[in-house]
Amino acid sequence: MTNHDVEHAIRKRMSGDVRDAFLAIVRSVKNKPAFFADKLYKSMKVQTGSPGAGLREGAMVGSHPLGLSDLTLQQ
Repeated sequence: MTNHDVEHAIRKRMSGDVRDAFLAIVRSVKNKPAFFADKLYKSMKVQTGSPGAGLREGAMVGSHPLGLSDLTLQQ
């Protein structure tokens, strides 16, 4: 056994888009409301710079059993 968690192992052994994809999967499995709260926060955060820069990263919002009340409880 090892003392490292899955996220640490992924960060240490992978890179690029594959690493980002695996980290997203692990984070969503560990805590789905926190994962979506983070995505929603990042999509609404205004970025300084050129017009429309805040629209590059977005979140698609649709009907989902996970309600906004679940997202507001996450820190």
